[in-house]
Amino acid sequence: MSMDLVANVLLSAGTSSVIIHSIEEIPNFIPKAHALYINVEILKLNWLLTMKLAVQVANLNKRPWVLEQVVAGASYFRLKACLELLRTKYTFVRGNAYEIMALFKGSENSNSKVNS
Repeated sequence: MSMDLVANVLLSAGTSSVIIHSIEEIPNFIPKAHALYINVEILKLNWLLTMKLAVQVANLNKRPWVLEQVVAGASYFRLKACLELLRTKYTFVRGNAYEIMALFKGSENSNSKVNS
């Protein structure tokens, strides 16, 4: 599910949401949030660093967080990023069968389905 779609679903449910890519904003936003949703749909190294900090701050503040691990097994970089995020205390992982199996096996999957 795309980041903007999730944000719109949350808004329609009467909640508020914000999409943050800036590492500088993490210490201000995450402690105030009720939960954290990490989406690796668009994965860049600088965003990965931001995601890792967001997860650390969420865990320190006892906030639940969800990993949307889009096509986790499609590339080594993506798989490694998702596995690194999951090494911390996570609350929920969302994905299709191919994505979950890639994480479970810890290896790339040439049969990964790209749905995005």
